[in-house]
Amino acid sequence: MAPGSLNKVCLIGTLGVDPQTRRTTNGKFAAVLNVMTSDYWRPGEARTQWHRVVIFNERLAELAQRHLKKGSKVYCEGALETRKWLTKDGKGESHTSEVIVSGFHGRLTLLDDAPETRGELADEPDAEAPPPTPEADKIDNTLSFLAPDDHQRAERRAAGELDRRPTR
Repeated sequence: MAPGSLNKVCLIGTLGVDPQTRRTTNGKFAAVLNVMTSDYWRPGEARTQWHRVVIFNERLAELAQRHLKKGSKVYCEGALETRKWLTKDGKGESHTSEVIVSGFHGRLTLLDDAPETRGELADEPDAEAPPPTPEADKIDNTLSFLAPDDHQRAERRAAGELDRRPTR
């Protein structure tokens, strides 16, 4: 990548079909998502676009396979890549642009509520977490980001002894 340039795509959309998963020629696990986004120009008028998102990060691909399905809402972050190839008859060229999610440059966030199976587990209280105490909600007033003379000035200003705006 040239200095001073950026290739980054951020999408929030809905899956049009279940994720497609497969192994690459190197044997790594990958997933393909078809993400739909819509721009609304006027009430009732939407411009819908489809984006092909390819996940080469194995852990994210497995997460997509397990937890995503048609209709799931996702946030995808990756780089835009365009591929060209010859058609089967060898006479013409075809191309496609894809959002590639891989390495440190990619991100996939599930925006839907937790699936029912996790929802049932979430209803059970966490045995390791201590119960909340009223003391935990209090703010420690002894912490200060002001110098001692700033405290005095703030108290005098609050009492109306100082004008709030400095004069020039």
